[in-house]
Amino acid sequence: MYISYAEIQKRYPYIPIRTIKTTITQAAKQGPTQAALPRSGTPKKLDKTDRLKILTVILENLQVKYNALLAIVDFKYS
Repeated sequence: MYISYAEIQKRYPYIPIRTIKTTITQAAKQGPTQAALPRSGTPKKLDKTDRLKILTVILENLQVKYNALLAIVDFKYS
């Protein structure tokens, strides 16, 4: 069942029609799963597996040195 923007606005008069249109447009872009869209900006240097490796080493040895952590992730970040 399709409901127009105006009908939604009649049901919820305190919500501006522009907000209703924007929300529906954004929901349509995200698709049925409502997954977050990719963000702009610099990608992360370390992926999840590298971060997990670092966390594991730190939990095993709290006194681990910076260079040892770099070696674990193949010096991807320096």
